[in-house]
Amino acid sequence: MKRFPYFLFLIFFLGCSSQPRPQAKEARTIADDLGRAVRLEGPPSRIISFAPSLTEMIYALGGDDRLAGVTSWCNWPPQARSKTLVGDMMSPNFERMVSLRPQLAVMIGSRPGPLLKKFEALNIPVICFKDETVADIRRALNVLGLLLECPARADSMIKDIDSRLATIKAAVDSVPLPERPKVFAELGSSPLFAAGDSSFIGQMIALAGGINVTGNIGSSYAAVNPELVVKSDPGIIIVLHPQAGRKDIAQRLGWQNVSAVKNGKIYPGLDQDVILRPGPRFIEGLKILHEIFYAP
Repeated sequence: MKRFPYFLFLIFFLGCSSQPRPQAKEARTIADDLGRAVRLEGPPSRIISFAPSLTEMIYALGGDDRLAGVTSWCNWPPQARSKTLVGDMMSPNFERMVSLRPQLAVMIGSRPGPLLKKFEALNIPVICFKDETVADIRRALNVLGLLLECPARADSMIKDIDSRLATIKAAVDSVPLPERPKVFAELGSSPLFAAGDSSFIGQMIALAGGINVTGNIGSSYAAVNPELVVKSDPGIIIVLHPQAGRKDIAQRLGWQNVSAVKNGKIYPGLDQDVILRPGPRFIEGLKILHEIFYAP
């Protein structure tokens, strides 16, 4: 936005630390998004976050004092970089994790994997979240609000998100479907990588009022033939990777007659974390996309 204001820092002046916490620990069981029943002996005070989106949510909820470790990918807010790094999803540092004495790890994933099994072998409780839809974001905020003992703050954040969504939806609904812009979201150039409608960015494009020209590629993400983009003739190209700029795209063989190229509607340099990351700032990314799609 020069930029949609960071909503998570605007309206929530009462952090989790300002809310009374129960004196006695109460055990509870949380059902995570994989259908697992995760038992916690009390509110966790030492949490490891294995996803940048979840780290952002924990900070937005005011629970960063309970964050013991984060991944090397957790870059927002800037303060997150001062937390102990525990590697990343591809190369976790289990020795360092164990040394942090975590009471809970939070991660994303739609199915059990080796990382989850390793946590279970170490007797570290793990809650897994899906991160594919706006509904997944709402649920993650709700669950984290309970874990961090600030459910009212989580509820306020969700209401704020829904209010902003409703504003954008009303604007989009006023535009007939045939008049909405065709959009190509480029996620990589070698090979040319695109997103289907089932992906998070695919849903963002639709919510912002665009038509995803690679929506029917058969999966959430896939390499595509450049000719597919040329034939679909997008009016807008958003570039969500650093390898290609306007000039690179305009000089591709056969792309000179693509409407987005002819009309200068190529948008590199966008904040990828805000647009691609299913965290609390996604609503800012949605507004960025909507403004691009309907710019004069």
